Amino acid sequence: VALYFTTPFLVFAVWLHNRMTDPGTAESNETIIPQVIRLFIGVIGVITLAVSLLLFLQPALMIGLWPWMLTPLTARVVGAMFALPGVVGLGIALEQRWSAARIILEAQAFSILMILIAAVRAWSDFEQSNLISWLFVGGLSFLLVAIAALYS
Repeated sequence: VALYFTTPFLVFAVWLHNRMTDPGTAESNETIIPQVIRLFIGVIGVITLAVSLLLFLQPALMIGLWPWMLTPLTARVVGAMFALPGVVGLGIALEQRWSAARIILEAQAFSILMILIAAVRAWSDFEQSNLISWLFVGGLSFLLVAIAALYS
């Protein structure tokens, strides 16, 4: 139990220490992420973080909108789960170096793929008449394709 409580703080401390030792400047041969792509990723991060906060702080509001059935507790769990991708999106928006964003984007792509596989497996749990169901699956599919496009 102690590990679950301390790990987020330890990871943050290690990240902060690493940021202090990183000048944050691109090497001469470094691939730079175009500003328009970073802006797009940042906007997606803000939207994801806003949804995450609403799920966590206002679960009753989000339960009525969400594409599958939630309880107040599961709404908060889903909100907590989506907080990380939101923060990651903001972090990538502030980072111009491809080398600093590449691995986290690969992890994001893998996470999105797993969420989409879970959505396919549990499609009967989704309210298909709810537009948000289609926005959820379509949006994640678009993000997966967009991340893959960064590699081409």
